[in-house]
Amino acid sequence: MSAEDDKIYTFDKTKSHLSDEKKQQFEENATAGSPVIEIPGVGAITKKNWEKQNILTIQDLLNTIKKDTGKPPFHILRSITPHVNCHKIYDSLEVFLNDVEDEYLTEVAIKKRIAIEDSKDLVYNKIKDNDCIIQ
Repeated sequence: MSAEDDKIYTFDKTKSHLSDEKKQQFEENATAGSPVIEIPGVGAITKKNWEKQNILTIQDLLNTIKKDTGKPPFHILRSITPHVNCHKIYDSLEVFLNDVEDEYLTEVAIKKRIAIEDSKDLVYNKIKDNDCIIQ
């Protein structure tokens, strides 16, 4: 496994290059059932690549992104969309991705909470095992 495999990719709006006008137009006209080719930043090669992955509509894309809850949505998008400006695509899909992003952040928060609780239990058990007094 290379260092590249360990890298988590994050969205950077400054790399999007999506105009407010184009984004607004897309948001007004697109639905979950819209074909992926309508997403700003998606061209014929990306469309063809996604077709091989059975991603034909925006909803198909969202479902694919939701499958892997262990990674941020942008990271997943980038992994299924190599060699294109995923920042533009992600920026375009912002209105559709809000729930996906919220689900991911909730899961991260839960995992952190569990890790904290596990750490507390570990410390408590070590103290208890060493016959220390806990006040």
